[in-house]
Amino acid sequence: MECSVNTLNADIEVLNAMFPEDIAQIHEADKKLSLHTTPKINFDYLTAYMISASHLFQLAMSAFIEENLTISEWAETNFVSRSTFYVKLAEVDNFLARSRLVLNNAPLEIQGSEVNVRFFFYHLFSKSYPYTGWVIQDSDFEKKY
Repeated sequence: MECSVNTLNADIEVLNAMFPEDIAQIHEADKKLSLHTTPKINFDYLTAYMISASHLFQLAMSAFIEENLTISEWAETNFVSRSTFYVKLAEVDNFLARSRLVLNNAPLEIQGSEVNVRFFFYHLFSKSYPYTGWVIQDSDFEKKY
């Protein structure tokens, strides 16, 4: 691995802070790292937890349910400073650009071709499902249409 011990320790600290102790923790013993989880936790669950805890997921959910929030409103609602949020927005923009999508900032919404937008939400929700469960509320289409 091409990183310093300090970088590795900092990354481990971040990961351990990210996961509640009842989900997963990284431990070191005899200069070996191991991931400790309960028997019910697998990598799909860990991946789903990380995705659902991300700003990308929170932004996508906000856009999906059409909250129509501005940057300031979203940052305040999610207890994130605006400066931190702008850094996260750059990361989200780069991620979305790989799928030929754009994050509109006023209000926050994900834009692109319908196929790309649908695939993005499908992929995000299916990867987060082991932790979040089904996030899309059932709708009574008979009443809407």
